[in-house]
Amino acid sequence: MDWEDVSLVTRSQRREEVLKCLEDGPKMPSTIRDQTGRHFSEISEALNELLEAELVTRLNEDRKGRYYDITEKGSEIIEYIRSENEQDG
Repeated sequence: MDWEDVSLVTRSQRREEVLKCLEDGPKMPSTIRDQTGRHFSEISEALNELLEAELVTRLNEDRKGRYYDITEKGSEIIEYIRSENEQDG
């Protein structure tokens, strides 16, 4: 487990929400926006940060209609966060 990546996600509710949205399959930023209620700029920034950390991947390079998906590394971090929250709750 890369603790820098865990910290990156847990320091930002928006990054955590975006990562959790991708758990059930690839999505476009507009779908993530609709599911989280966040502004498009927040979604875009979070996706770029998560891409840089290799927690999500961009499935295509089309300027419009880009799809993103969670990586195995991203899934492991979400599982860890959930298990920590269950222990605390």
